[in-house]
Amino acid sequence: MDRPRTASDRQLFFNRQLVQLLDAFLIFAAFRAASRLLDPPDFSVFVSHAWILYIVVPFTPLTLEGFGYYRPRPSTESAIGRLLGGICLTALGTVILATVIGITTEQYFIVATGFFFSLLLILARDRVVAMLAKTNCGLR
Repeated sequence: MDRPRTASDRQLFFNRQLVQLLDAFLIFAAFRAASRLLDPPDFSVFVSHAWILYIVVPFTPLTLEGFGYYRPRPSTESAIGRLLGGICLTALGTVILATVIGITTEQYFIVATGFFFSLLLILARDRVVAMLAKTNCGLR
């Protein structure tokens, strides 16, 4: 959506930005949970490569927007397809960058688990927002 022109366009634009910020937080939480689950003793494996969060957290919502995930869609299958496309593209870019930098196998596993958790959390958020929208809470 370009510049919002009417009050309803501004509200839709604001809601979309709010959902993108929420998704960024969920992605951060997913990677944090994956690192805690897979590296519980000292959390050092993920802390040493926290740069992944600097790439994944801001760029995943942008990639999802590029795939049209935040636009109105006719079906759940369409939403899942757009979400999978955006997550897979971001994961591919992250894995290529991580390969160039050189991370260990357990760090790859943390990254893969983080993307899987991200997918689950965003799908759950999508269902909650859809339920709230049906009850006329003002979210779309």
